[in-house]
Amino acid sequence: MKRVLIDSDLFDISGRLRAIDEGYYICYNKVKHTFELHHREKHPSLQTVLPYPCLDARVVEYVRRTRVERMTDELAALEKHNERLERTALQKSADDVVHALRSDKCQLKQGVR
Repeated sequence: MKRVLIDSDLFDISGRLRAIDEGYYICYNKVKHTFELHHREKHPSLQTVLPYPCLDARVVEYVRRTRVERMTDELAALEKHNERLERTALQKSADDVVHALRSDKCQLKQGVR
């Protein structure tokens, strides 16, 4: 058998995920050594491969954060973050150009003397 159903676990993560959505269940993939989140009413049932090596509170937070209902919020936050990175990169490029121009100007003045 490739997958093992996880009905209960130390921190009751499987139960906490069912509190988010009754259809959720967790399987451990013995071939890939990963935990998978499945949904009973969806076909294919695999919703996501959990990015953590063990079941803990991070899994619950990850599932809440990545639910379809929250994707618009996540995408907006991602866009905002990318815009901030782009502004920072543009400002650094502008600063580098100004520095290079000032450096060249100083070298020209020294060469004229």
